[in-house]
Formats: sequence, structure tokens, C-alpha cells
Amino acid sequence: MQTIEENFELSNVHTCCSIHLNMANVIEGESVTDRPALPREMEAFYYTGFGGPEVCEVGKLPLPGPPGPHQLLVKVHYASLNPADYQQRNGETKHLLKHKFPKVFGFDFSGDVMEIGDEVKDFKIGEE
Repeated sequence: MQTIEENFELSNVHTCCSIHLNMANVIEGESVTDRPALPREMEAFYYTGFGGPEVCEVGKLPLPGPPGPHQLLVKVHYASLNPADYQQRNGETKHLLKHKFPKVFGFDFSGDVMEIGDEVKDFKIGEE
């Protein structure tokens, strides 16, 4: 695994993540076991616990499980960091939100919809 100091080119990090439509928050899911069209791993920028830049890494993580009824699976092409990302990493939100580590950065991102939940009506597979 590379540390963030060794490789910090977010524009080149391609990752997939599930997002919850109501909160636009990254949701960690189960490992992928039976989806041959999608990879089993993703390249991600993530943190391994609360702290400063020393807890940040770029590396491979298991692809999140299938999206829930109101969720999407998105292949992220570009992501940016904003105050919400570093506040979560620093632990400022640990009393408000559940945190499961490793936690992928990226409240703000763009990408392609790869899968949709059964109840999703406003997005289609393949949309950006």
C-alpha cells in the first residue's frame, strides 16, 4: 500500500463506491462475491482511523456489496476533498456518524452509474 505522501494524485484514482441517495454519503458494503462484470477490488483514497495525514492511504479495497434499494454503485472518475472529509478523518464527527474503517474519502465526486437499487427511479445504469 502507498501512503498519501507517496501518491496523492486523486484525479487518477478510479474507484467504485456505494452512495446513499438521501445523504450522499459513502456507505461501506459487503465484499463482492458473485458479480463477474465488475472487479472485486477498487483503487481508493481512504483513511484507517481517526487522525491526521498519517492515517491516509491509497490502495486496493474490496468493492462494496450490491447497492441497497435506494442506493447506487458509482465508478468514480474524479473526487475532491472538502471540509466534511477532513473533519470526519480528524474525528470531529465521531459522535454524530457511524464510522467503519477503512473509510473512503469523497463526499464530492463524479462518475458513471454501474448498478442501481430496486427502488431507484431517477438514475439509469451508464449515466454520468
